[in-house]
Amino acid sequence: MAHGALCMMRLASGDSVLEHLELAGEPTKEFMGRVDRDTLHLISIAWAGTFNNGYKEISAPNAIFDGTVTPAVVYVDSTSGDDTAAGDGVQQVTIIGILEDGTLGTVAVETGGTTGQSSVTKFQRIFHAYASRWGSGNDPVGDIYIQDDATGTVKYLKMAAGTNETEGAEIFLPTGYKAVLDTIALTMTSSANANSAILVKASGININGMGADPEYLYNEWRTVISSGGVHASHTDVRLAQAGAKITFSETYKGSAEDGLFHVHILIWN
Repeated sequence: MAHGALCMMRLASGDSVLEHLELAGEPTKEFMGRVDRDTLHLISIAWAGTFNNGYKEISAPNAIFDGTVTPAVVYVDSTSGDDTAAGDGVQQVTIIGILEDGTLGTVAVETGGTTGQSSVTKFQRIFHAYASRWGSGNDPVGDIYIQDDATGTVKYLKMAAGTNETEGAEIFLPTGYKAVLDTIALTMTSSANANSAILVKASGININGMGADPEYLYNEWRTVISSGGVHASHTDVRLAQAGAKITFSETYKGSAEDGLFHVHILIWN
């Protein structure tokens, strides 16, 4: 899943997360059953594409938005006038991130074509954005950016024309929260060469001065593949520190392969 490959991210909270736990392993369900469901979140991330030769971060954002000291609004802007609240393209974009009060959440912003539209709600961090309402079309007509102001002095995330997800698979753990790297699954989308191997690395680096440990959330997962289909799933408890930046990298051994990688991260306070 190469850097810049198609990435999808969604955030679920509260009882919606418990529906996921019905499909998780017994150790995970028992562990999370002790957590206050009002503070429970699930971030689901999937990437589709071709694995790289050599570790590279999967779907890195263009720039990191840092509002941890002074929370700020972000703007949604398109290069096409058809991406408006009443247009044929994308009419609304939903942004995932850490809100001003330090909680995980989503904010929906109606598009305004080439005029940047404010989120109104302030963020400490933003992770990802996706199209959540359309006109007569099914995709954005232009490139849609999540940026720092109406003119886009700094562009953080990009949703390319014809796609409905921004790049960006980094997440930040809110202060006071904990995280578990839960289900991992790999699906090959083309016939794979025998004895090839896919390696995916998840790492968390603390950025808020709370005892930085770059391997505090570190997990390297390997599977040998020989054909299409789902090849493995994995559940492992790996706690990250509050304030950690969690990223994902991947590589292959043997031949380049096409596939889909899916991970769940459980977060709670």
